[in-house]
Amino acid sequence: MIRFGYFNGDLTEDIFKSFKKEGASKLYLNNEYEINGDTLSCLNSIIDSLSEEDELIIYDFSNLKLTLAELTSLFRRLKEMNSSLKIINKNEVFNLMTDQELMEFISEISDANKSVMREKGKNITKKNQHVGRPKISDETIERINYLRFQKNYTLKDISIICDVSIGTAYKYLNQRK
Repeated sequence: MIRFGYFNGDLTEDIFKSFKKEGASKLYLNNEYEINGDTLSCLNSIIDSLSEEDELIIYDFSNLKLTLAELTSLFRRLKEMNSSLKIINKNEVFNLMTDQELMEFISEISDANKSVMREKGKNITKKNQHVGRPKISDETIERINYLRFQKNYTLKDISIICDVSIGTAYKYLNQRK
């Protein structure tokens, strides 16, 4: 079993000592690199090199700079590989949980979040609600362009006169260009 340490950022002496205390035999600092236009992370390379029963040691979850969904995906990959995760600096609330229990807890929260978001998306579709800026009439679009290009009004003035946001006025002026 190999214990891989991973840290993303400026490594202090105390953090380095924490990894050594946890038995990290190899410590990797994040180093993103680009291949064929894809940005790859050192973390992905480490995970790809893990063997069964190896352990990935991280300082804390925020250091990974992963979203909840990405974090859950990481947990699943580790589980499929029969590798484990050790978290050095857990939030006080989670200190009573094992690292495995914490990983399962976060995965359950992520799954619940996906379900809620999916359901909200369905409800918006059912109610025929639209997400984003409301549509404006062709007359308003013409008026926005007229005020800007014929009368040389500012975006702020146009937004007030046409009762639209500055962003909306800007959007339709840029479409004309």
